[in-house]
Amino acid sequence: MQLWKRTRFTLIHQCDVLLKGLIGWKKRDFIERGGIKEEMYRARVEWMKRNMKK
Repeated sequence: MQLWKRTRFTLIHQCDVLLKGLIGWKKRDFIERGGIKEEMYRARVEWMKRNMKK
């Protein structure tokens, strides 16, 4: 029973660390690149640059 408790605690701790890392990465990504609207705008402008010159 004690082994199961330690194993469960370790798994919960590992998930917590991974989730904190993911949240931090997503925050930095949002600050650097912006949200979905900014990404869609950049894609549209780039598409217009490539296709409107024809």
